[in-house]
Amino acid sequence: MPRIYGTVCSSPVSQNAGYPPAEARYNANGTRNARPPNSRSTSMQVRQRFQQPFQPRVIVAESFVRDGMEVLRGGGVEIVDAVGRPRAALLELLESADALIVRSETRVDEELLAAGPRLAVVGRAGVGVDAIDLAAATRRGIVVLNTPGGNTLAATEQTFALLLNLMRHTTTAHQRLQCGEWSRRDLVGTELAGKTLGIVGIGRVGSNVASRARAFGMRVLAYDPFVSQARAEALGAKLVDLETLLRNADVVTLHAPRTAQTQDMIGVRELALMRRGTRLINCARGGLVVEEALLDALDCGHLAGAAIDVVREEPPPAGGTARRLQAHPKVVATPHLGGSTHEALARIATELAKDVLAVLDGRPPMAAVNAPVVPDDEARPFVDLASILGSLYPQFAERATLPSFSLTLEGDLAR
Repeated sequence: MPRIYGTVCSSPVSQNAGYPPAEARYNANGTRNARPPNSRSTSMQVRQRFQQPFQPRVIVAESFVRDGMEVLRGGGVEIVDAVGRPRAALLELLESADALIVRSETRVDEELLAAGPRLAVVGRAGVGVDAIDLAAATRRGIVVLNTPGGNTLAATEQTFALLLNLMRHTTTAHQRLQCGEWSRRDLVGTELAGKTLGIVGIGRVGSNVASRARAFGMRVLAYDPFVSQARAEALGAKLVDLETLLRNADVVTLHAPRTAQTQDMIGVRELALMRRGTRLINCARGGLVVEEALLDALDCGHLAGAAIDVVREEPPPAGGTARRLQAHPKVVATPHLGGSTHEALARIATELAKDVLAVLDGRPPMAAVNAPVVPDDEARPFVDLASILGSLYPQFAERATLPSFSLTLEGDLAR
């Protein structure tokens, strides 16, 4: 009879070899001992349930709205407010921390992670995690969380706020009135209706931008290597390659994450492909656009204007290219306000606080960046089926080492 394995679907990283038992991690007073070097679990499903009277400590390094704080307090954790504290102080606080909450300004690198010997989770109140060393966190068994859906509507609306401002010269007109000048000189605007909007990345934000652009009467082109034609058509967009999009759009808006593949994706060549008079919007991530190339394209008149909510380094250094871009007369700029609405900040804080508590309690979070996530109701039956098939597969094998196999997804699940 074939051998039946007790657990067949776990990956190698879920084997807690060498992880000390609970009694070895707490002293007689109930205080958690620091782990000896190289003894951290590599499991990304995380830690065993904290035992009383131990109270997990959460360091809040950047602004975190009251809604999230209340969720954390309700979870019985100790909250340490480190907002505005220097990096040296943060490193010291992490020595006794179990969780760290940041936004976009704290650089969570190897040094910071190493300072927390019992750190179990880093929560990013927002979407982008390019300021967090994911590889280092994964090596240390630290779960990295974000809130991918919390600011979708806010970022979508910010995109149109900047787009309309750019097309109708709203900021310039306002500044003239502030100075006591009633003048409509050079302020004739351009309508959105009938124009072509090119969306680079039609994920959560990009898809919402697409649907709203159609309400303005715009034609929508989209580039996204991870989205099917059927999905694009459902959004009322035509899926094309990047070059085609750049050559045909009146306005190009970026909604891609910052990765090794998207870094500097809009440079000298890409800007040259755009038609003269095109406008560029970036409410996604700094680093997607080569800032020097964008400045040159604006100076020479090739681009009619740009709207930027993000830059490569935030805040940008004085005298740098980003500062020159923000001060350019053809640019509408904001200091990374894409997700900054009262509603979005409340959603983000609440979702993140719940996930942080889940990790500290040994339960799977909803939005882990470097760990499997809990499937939604639509995907759950397929995940359960895959689990059953995974259990069945080794029971028919005669060899200890099973051959590799691939999974093929079709239909709505693959979109």
